[in-house]
Amino acid sequence: MKKIQKHKTSTHPPIHSFTHPPIHPSTHSPIHSSTRPLINPSTHQPINPSTHTPILPTSSSLLPTSSIPCFILAGGKSSRFGEDKAKHFYTLQYKICKSVFKEVYFAAKYKKFKNYPFFIEKSKTYAPIFALEEIIKKHKKVFVINIDTPLITPKTIRKLLSKKAVAAQNPLIGYYDYTMLKKISKSKKTNLKIYGINKNSIKIPKKEAVNINKKEDLKLNLSNIIRQRRKWNIK
Repeated sequence: MKKIQKHKTSTHPPIHSFTHPPIHPSTHSPIHSSTRPLINPSTHQPINPSTHTPILPTSSSLLPTSSIPCFILAGGKSSRFGEDKAKHFYTLQYKICKSVFKEVYFAAKYKKFKNYPFFIEKSKTYAPIFALEEIIKKHKKVFVINIDTPLITPKTIRKLLSKKAVAAQNPLIGYYDYTMLKKISKSKKTNLKIYGINKNSIKIPKKEAVNINKKEDLKLNLSNIIRQRRKWNIK
């Protein structure tokens, strides 16, 4: 009689019992428990445990390339909006700028958002010309953008940066450097205006130059803003 061979029971766990570690959004490599980032409870985004700044998903086309620092102007009173509008746009604006610049800061009179880098303005006057002067004196060459232009794109930012220009429709989007300090000083003593400080201006797409100054502006541009937020994976 033939011997009936018994199948040995495998000592390996079934395939479905394996668990895979989460994937790092930037490097696309496994994040092991000892190196997993912290999670921001308010935005649900991973945070770098060393720098306490958001870890952003990147691709080869979105890797930051500019060594010039970017400053997101977030120190306004938002009097026409009725509340601090910065809280509606800061996550989106930071993500957009971080895809272009290695260093991105918010500029305001105090630190408004946790886990984000800030440049604290010394001036007590609410006018962007004062913040611009302080930033340039410290960093020499900078790119600035106001926080309430949520429809801006990296492509437009890179174009302005390469031309060392500002947006013709909105000079609070663009390049500035230390050679413009005399003009800034003169403006501080007269009209506090930023128009003309950098004479090199170029037109950008009308939609991208939109400022959300009032809640009516938010309603008019809401569908575009929602699309922009979805594009950048912001709920």
